[in-house]
Amino acid sequence: MLKKALFSVTAVFLFGAACLSYSCSADYNEPQQMVKTSQEQAEEEILAELIEFNKSLKSAVESRDLTKRQWASLIVTDGWWAYKGAKRGGKIGSYFGPKGTIIGGIAGGAIFGATASYIHYNKRFEVDVAGKEFDSNYQEIKEPSKAEFSYSFAIAEKSIVSEDYSIGLAFELDSTSVKIGILHNKILDIVDNNNTITGPGMITQLDSLETAIINHPEFNEVYDSIPYDYYYTNEPTELCDKIMYKFFEAVETSCSSKEDLDYIIKYYKSVINKSQSLNKYHNPNPISKTEKKEMYTGMAVTAYSYDYWNNN
Repeated sequence: MLKKALFSVTAVFLFGAACLSYSCSADYNEPQQMVKTSQEQAEEEILAELIEFNKSLKSAVESRDLTKRQWASLIVTDGWWAYKGAKRGGKIGSYFGPKGTIIGGIAGGAIFGATASYIHYNKRFEVDVAGKEFDSNYQEIKEPSKAEFSYSFAIAEKSIVSEDYSIGLAFELDSTSVKIGILHNKILDIVDNNNTITGPGMITQLDSLETAIINHPEFNEVYDSIPYDYYYTNEPTELCDKIMYKFFEAVETSCSSKEDLDYIIKYYKSVINKSQSLNKYHNPNPISKTEKKEMYTGMAVTAYSYDYWNNN
């Protein structure tokens, strides 16, 4: 009888231990909910707001003919490359000190944006010609060299007047970003009118710091990729890149007028500014002042490119 009692107690004990062990094991194997950092939460809220804004916009694609669709695609390509150029140019310029960061950002934004505009416009033009009956007057377009765009940049800087700022100031963008937008259009005018020169005369138009930045291997590497990249061939991973991706998406799919562009730019500006003013975004701040100016550069060049192609 005692043996039976001991056996029963032992059996109950072992069964209880097994259940406890399974319970602990089950708890351990359950997927744990990831705790998001304040940075991640801030980024998600910013992007969620922009996604909802884009959804609220009326699609303009169906109401536009092929030319208008290509035109919209062109101006976002200009803006993307200006944004990318400001980022990379500023980084390259930083190797030469604080002044180099500013000069590199301006040079990269203006030269990359204008070059992308020229190359991708002519690519579309060549596609149009290839699909039509051959025109005996048609001549293959020769793309200007980086040296010619650099020379045009130097000349354009010397020709800016106060009236040129009117478009950018209407959007309440900072003066440096607006300057890059102005330079974008002026470079295109100079190159398009064949007002460039070749030879040693080009070099004398740039100061030593501009020359060092523009001739830097990293500058050349990114510049050489312009013909093969429209904008965001890969899904962006960084917050500012994601914001600009959504911005260009809104412009390309929903912008049919200057009023549309004005509305889109001002909304995106408000979200970017809000990210720096709300207390919940202060620690840490998801967008730095430098990143804010780089994004404004992309917006400014998009606005100036819109004006340029609308008038040409």
